[in-house]
Amino acid sequence: NDDFRFRPVVMFGSSGGVPCPEDIDGSGEVSFEDILAILTAWGTCNGCPEDLDGSGEVAFGDLVQLLAAWGPCP
Repeated sequence: NDDFRFRPVVMFGSSGGVPCPEDIDGSGEVSFEDILAILTAWGTCNGCPEDLDGSGEVAFGDLVQLLAAWGPCP
């Protein structure tokens, strides 16, 4: 099912009213610009949009989640 996104531990469906949280720049697709946003924010980052997994830091898990959602947003 295309509605699932990879999390480091579990698979889950889109929820919370955010159709594509991995689209950090709001372009309507997950692309290279979103990777740049992740890399720019790397490290401790409480509550920032680049912290896709809500861990309090931008790290490998956020990058993996972004890559799993690559392409147009649903």
